[in-house]
Amino acid sequence: MLYLVLFSSLCLLLFAWNGNVFAETKDITVAARSFEQVQIFLNQGDELRYSIGVSGGSNDDIDLTIFMPDGDNKSGLVYEKFSGSFIAASSGTHVFSFDNTFSLVSNKFISFSYERIQNTFYIYVEELPNWADYADNVVYDATEFWKNANPQLNFYIAPSEQNADLRIQWVKEFGVEHVGFAVGSFLIEVGLGDSNCNGDWQPYSADHVSYIMKHEIGHVLGLEHSSDTNSIMYPIVQKTEWGLVEKEFTLTEGYGQFTPFCTTKEISAFWYNVETEDPTFGFDVYVVPSIDSLYDWSDVIPFQYYSHKDCFGKGFIQYSKNCQGVRNGGGIFVIMDDELSEPLTKITIQAEEIPLTVSRVQSTSMKYPPEPEIIPQQPQQTPQQKQVQPKIETSCEPGTILKNGACVLDPTKSNGGGCLIATATFGSELAPQVQQLRELRDNYLMKTESGSTFITGFNQFYYSFSPTIADWERQNPVFREAVKLAITPLITSLSILNYIDMDSEIEVLGYGISLILLNVCMYIIAPVGIGIFVFRKKSKFV
Repeated sequence: MLYLVLFSSLCLLLFAWNGNVFAETKDITVAARSFEQVQIFLNQGDELRYSIGVSGGSNDDIDLTIFMPDGDNKSGLVYEKFSGSFIAASSGTHVFSFDNTFSLVSNKFISFSYERIQNTFYIYVEELPNWADYADNVVYDATEFWKNANPQLNFYIAPSEQNADLRIQWVKEFGVEHVGFAVGSFLIEVGLGDSNCNGDWQPYSADHVSYIMKHEIGHVLGLEHSSDTNSIMYPIVQKTEWGLVEKEFTLTEGYGQFTPFCTTKEISAFWYNVETEDPTFGFDVYVVPSIDSLYDWSDVIPFQYYSHKDCFGKGFIQYSKNCQGVRNGGGIFVIMDDELSEPLTKITIQAEEIPLTVSRVQSTSMKYPPEPEIIPQQPQQTPQQKQVQPKIETSCEPGTILKNGACVLDPTKSNGGGCLIATATFGSELAPQVQQLRELRDNYLMKTESGSTFITGFNQFYYSFSPTIADWERQNPVFREAVKLAITPLITSLSILNYIDMDSEIEVLGYGISLILLNVCMYIIAPVGIGIFVFRKKSKFV
């Protein structure tokens, strides 16, 4: 029904739309015994509407020939005024020739007006990032949407950017209110995701990216914003729809983990999948109304969950279902088994909102959303066995493991690991500063023996304190800002390595020692020098 409303609204828009119009008027003087020509380039499918006025001489007339690229020329005598139109059968230059060679003495004055209605667009599409394959068919879906609304429209892939009428570029996140942007009729920028879901960047769904693309193409076609909330040209995206959200956690036996769903709807439906690396012992999984279920469980009191059979499962190592009627704020609650094959195991939680299109809704049989109910059994474990920190971030960062209640370096990944402090400081592993540190480690230092040796030793020292610092940052925004201020000069100095070549052991050692000395100057010598200088100045006034 929603699609029909959108399509009906779109048809009303197109009824009053004349396309992407390029209009021009030329005043031409054609001398006796001569001719003048006007050249107009049209793509196949473009419409040209023209109007000709003639004055001068005794008859106010002139011979007109329109030379078409395919040779199907048209000619005739224009007397005083003439209007016409045609749709270009092929791409190329169309020539209007005004012939006054048969007049011996009279000049003719031509008023030539025309409108080129662009119905054909050659599109150059920027290559999608390899992590955004969910948007592979977005351009096709959006252009087919407009072609179905107006059969005169044609869209073709341009062989190169130079040959394109319209360029489409992708933006990982705009970081502002808009999610797409059209510059005139030659450039479209389309957002692929945002960080509005729990503070972490998440991809939009393919349908949502397609919706953005359709809206921006509408601007290219000449359509303005509409006040109709059902119109594709309504200026505000009323409901954000995210795509596949995937999280990985390293958990221990008897541990609980809550992962919220990403949605802006009051009630929605989700596909979810949970799996563990443990080949023998599994987990219980529940779709719950809120994180309060985790808090209740940790306090060893009954907790709420959605009671439909597709919304929970017990004793699985892999579980995947569709759960409907989930209210905003809900999520997936996983409880690990009381026994595991290893002290720690990795679980992967995936979730994706099911688009509320006609076909998806018809494929289900649920008429009413399931209501949360109180779980009938009390948890069997004691509070000491089931203790969980009252926050979502209960797992260790990549590259570390839980040991004696603290996150320490994973010995199986001594050369890798996450940039814990930088990730906590800048909010995401996808932040440019974190990516820069990771690329420096993986692309430069780890490719040489001396660099690899340095990273191994550094990791032993770094991961002895970084998990604690990262936890403090998450709990205290003021402390996080102080850390950001402190490490920004370090990260800036390391960015120098992105502009130099380090292909040998000597170069890595040389540049590495130079940077260490530079940071010693910034963090130790300079502050000490400034302190001594201030102390001496102050002493003179005592």
